[in-house]
Amino acid sequence: MRDNHGEVNVQRHFHEYMKGGFRPFFLESSDTYMEKVMATIAKTMEADIPFLVPQITENHLRLMHAVIGYLGTATVPVVQVNSLCNEWGLSKEKLYQLLDAMENAHLIRIIRKKNDTKVHSVGSKMLLNEPSVYDFLGGNRGTAREAYVATACIESGHKVWAAAKEAEYDFLIDHRKVEVGGRKKGRKDADFVVRDDVDLPSGQVLPLWMLGLEY
Repeated sequence: MRDNHGEVNVQRHFHEYMKGGFRPFFLESSDTYMEKVMATIAKTMEADIPFLVPQITENHLRLMHAVIGYLGTATVPVVQVNSLCNEWGLSKEKLYQLLDAMENAHLIRIIRKKNDTKVHSVGSKMLLNEPSVYDFLGGNRGTAREAYVATACIESGHKVWAAAKEAEYDFLIDHRKVEVGGRKKGRKDADFVVRDDVDLPSGQVLPLWMLGLEY
């Protein structure tokens, strides 16, 4: 896709990719891409999760769908364990089993703080494995960016942890503190800032789209 001067519009390509280019479904039809993604998510819950968690009920399936919906629209991607247990009438043990299974089935990513060894930790951030779902559900663009950074870095072999102090940066990637945001996002106390809507790297600024070249 080129502009009037024959140059490739990187941002337009990237935003289209963010909305519908993560899975090979886009080769079949861009119009049905998200329909197939959501159907795959539902099938994973119904067919795969029961092999990971014993005694799955309809209530558990509805809860997992609710978790996807909540994470897809939440500004702060953190699951409130006590509230969910009370609302859905299940034990913490069962909820942790379901969240662990959703992580192992690649439905969500639980981003923990470094050296967090708690058996039942759900981490400081909980993100959807599929960044394009955020746009489909009308979710927060900032959270979608963070989900993309986590996906791109983890899939390319980097270690990704949640920030020790959220006010200072978003992620610790390997040994670098990274902040994520839009075109004018400040670096805070991070080593690098990853910005959306910028074409080229500059100093300690990395374009969001370039992370896709990692994997």
